Amino acid sequence: MSQRNQCRVHLNTCRSCILRLIILITVTEINSLESTWRKRLMIRAIKGLDVLLDVTNNKRVLNMSGKTRLKEMVGRRMDHRKRDSVVDEYEENLWKVKPRSRPLLEEHNQRIRMPNRSRPSYGAIDWGSKNCIVAPVDVNLHFFAMDDSDASHISISVESSFPGSREVKCIKWNNAGNQIAMYSKSYTLCVFDVSSSKVLWSEECLCEDCDITCLNWSIDDEEIVVGCTSGMISLFRTRESKKERLIERLPSHDGIVLNLAISPNNRYLATSGMDKLVRIYLYPAMILYLQIGYYDAPQAFAWHPWDLRTLCIGGGQGDGSLSLWDMQRQESIGYKRVAFLGHVKNMKWNKISGELVVQWYYWEGEKRFVTIPVLASWDRIVDVAQWNTRHGTNAFNIIWSPDHTKMGIQLSNALLIWDFFGHQEYAWITDTKEKKKTAFFQNMESKLNSLCIR
Repeated sequence: MSQRNQCRVHLNTCRSCILRLIILITVTEINSLESTWRKRLMIRAIKGLDVLLDVTNNKRVLNMSGKTRLKEMVGRRMDHRKRDSVVDEYEENLWKVKPRSRPLLEEHNQRIRMPNRSRPSYGAIDWGSKNCIVAPVDVNLHFFAMDDSDASHISISVESSFPGSREVKCIKWNNAGNQIAMYSKSYTLCVFDVSSSKVLWSEECLCEDCDITCLNWSIDDEEIVVGCTSGMISLFRTRESKKERLIERLPSHDGIVLNLAISPNNRYLATSGMDKLVRIYLYPAMILYLQIGYYDAPQAFAWHPWDLRTLCIGGGQGDGSLSLWDMQRQESIGYKRVAFLGHVKNMKWNKISGELVVQWYYWEGEKRFVTIPVLASWDRIVDVAQWNTRHGTNAFNIIWSPDHTKMGIQLSNALLIWDFFGHQEYAWITDTKEKKKTAFFQNMESKLNSLCIR
């Protein structure tokens, strides 16, 4: 080797050592900063120098930079050990999950052209328990029966029941799949019965000049909870009764209520607002149980389908973090900061696998992008949903089929549907049955052994 080449090798080695030292010092400085906003400013500054991309050993940074191709990122983080099953080993680290052992999301296998609507609102589509999708456009409800391969479509006008109705926005199936709660600008809250094609009842909000922003049914379909632009949470009785339909009304947030969700065990109600707070209430007593403050107003959160006390919350504009909370202990059990400027728009758990689907918006310069990965843990991305940009670049809502084997992503004028397990859902069902059978026999064996010992 010539003397010039030797000098180049030594120079490159020195550069590498200096870069590693800078990264180590930087990570230490970031972690030592007291204020969250200072940390974020430093991270952004470092990101501009392309240094943060090399900090792959820092467990608190989710390596999901827009400069890294998503496919390569997923492949790099995948466990490539050969397995006969597509179901990976059961994990119970931060949350309970049965993740996939390889990517299964291919190209979407179904596309439903939605009626003309340039920008659907948050919560403006839902997939009911009887396998029917409903989406509002102006005063019409559009139904898509998903039992057929061609998704047969009918449209029903709400105005026929209540003349003068204007623009249906929020919409939500009840758990039985036979009624729809919705918000119309002329009738604040109304419930539509599918079999009779009529509005059963309607109630106006007691606030002056407010709009409903989010709503949800209780697990037993006995109540409907709504949040509005005035920061109020209202609880309505759904059954016919001599009592007033309004059960409870309380101020929850200083400003708009962004989202609300009832836990699967019907015990907790989570709400978020423009006041940058997430509040947890004991349900249905509506007693404030826990309050969590954020740097930016969070919109997305979701309850784990198995571990009924676990709630995951996504950060708001410019934050993009993920945090996991144990409601029983009233404490945070996990936090993940991301290495890009963005926010969490949607978040959904899959009830079969326990995998977490997260929709991030992120910025590179003046351009905004969307990414929807599937997480098995903070640092393990097992899949990602991708589509051709000719269908649109903005994703507004994520919905599940009743059995959670299909996932729909609503774009501007289309709904793209994926087989979430790539026709491999039987592997999860079989795996669950085998584990239940094994647990049953182990339990019986334990009881027999205890009897024999006696």
